Amino acid sequence: CLSDWSSDVCSSDLVFIKCGLATAAVTAAGFSLSRQDSTDGGCIAGFGKADITPDQPEPTNYSDQNVQGPIDVIMDRIYVRTTYFASGGEHLAIVSCDLLGLPTWFTDAVKNDLARLGIPEDHVAINCSHDHTAPEILFFRGVEQTDDAYNQFVKNRIVQSVQAAMADAEPVTIGFGTIDAPLNVNRVQIGRLNQVNSLDTPSGLVDQQLSVIRIYQLRSRKAGLIYNFAAHPLTVWTNHLVISAD
Repeated sequence: CLSDWSSDVCSSDLVFIKCGLATAAVTAAGFSLSRQDSTDGGCIAGFGKADITPDQPEPTNYSDQNVQGPIDVIMDRIYVRTTYFASGGEHLAIVSCDLLGLPTWFTDAVKNDLARLGIPEDHVAINCSHDHTAPEILFFRGVEQTDDAYNQFVKNRIVQSVQAAMADAEPVTIGFGTIDAPLNVNRVQIGRLNQVNSLDTPSGLVDQQLSVIRIYQLRSRKAGLIYNFAAHPLTVWTNHLVISAD
């Protein structure tokens, strides 16, 4: 929720964030990888999504910092999203979770399950959005972790999202685009959050390139975006004792 930003970023800057992503997507010049099935040597891709919102109170990154126990207020739902690719007998899954992070023992277990679906472990990329207001599966700063029941629930939902993406796969065109987005600063060199609330703050080295991959399904005419930008966003700041995708 952009309106909740506790910073000096003005509304025109927020519009630029949206327009920048759109511009990078538009400039992602599409090139057709296939108009055939992947078994003929072409490429197919599909999208999957599963809800990982907890149904009972769970600890978040803010629980210990505020002498607060598990959080039970749901501000908005959190999800796992998957993009699946297949070409020439090769299979690949890119997974993104609305979570702070995931430990290796967890991602190894997920990859083991996905191997049974025909996706090799080294063909799976699992990413987290560094969401501070999500259940704390990763042990971080001594904060209480989620229980085994929630961990198993998330693992199963990741597998479900991959299965959904595999079932959704069809011939695609894929494009790639970039744009410079001067919206981040290097807080490691200049201090913590209260010193970085303005884009005019002096900064060290930063990566300001916004990169976008656009996947367009030729039959259903459905498009998906995978984007990357170096930032540490905290959009849910004034009301952070909630479960949210931040």
